[in-house]
Amino acid sequence: MPYQATRACIRRLLAVPHSTALLFVFSVIVATSLHVTSGHPVLREDDNDYTRRLSGGGGDKNKTVPFNSWSNAIDTLQYVFAFVIVLIAAHPLGLFFPKLFKLPLITGYLVIGVIAGPFVTNLLTEGLVNMLSSYVSALALSFISFQAGQEIYLPELRPQLKSIMILLGVLYMTAMIILTAGVLMMESAFFYDDMGFA
Repeated sequence: MPYQATRACIRRLLAVPHSTALLFVFSVIVATSLHVTSGHPVLREDDNDYTRRLSGGGGDKNKTVPFNSWSNAIDTLQYVFAFVIVLIAAHPLGLFFPKLFKLPLITGYLVIGVIAGPFVTNLLTEGLVNMLSSYVSALALSFISFQAGQEIYLPELRPQLKSIMILLGVLYMTAMIILTAGVLMMESAFFYDDMGFA
């Protein structure tokens, strides 16, 4: 019986390279069949919708978009490597901060981020922050959410559940009353009749 289980595991392991190769071939076929818009100004048309999206929405022509062309690939890699080095160095410092000040772990990471940012030590330059802010903020929010979830311990929260629900209900009702009162008071405003709600 153990021999059959071992053979099944070996078959599954042998199937992995085949599926990986198949996935690689499929991704190469898809990548070569899609229409590619270049970030290089000589190779693109300026009125194209794809070009406007690559250049940052058409508002700022000098805005750097990561890896949109070969000309800024080196800058992007330098920014990413600088960010990763600061991130790796910030981890032990962020762990030391809660032990010293008895605050949550995320506070240490935030303080290290402010210190490493462009306003204190400029380890992370303003160009790096502008380029990577949208990507890093989404990743940081997920880490903050997971960290907050780890701090919540349900057995400790259960005795306070009634007061939490009362507080949320009062906040909800207060917000609805204020919003409804605001809309009703604005009903007689001079611009409300022109909006076409009536």
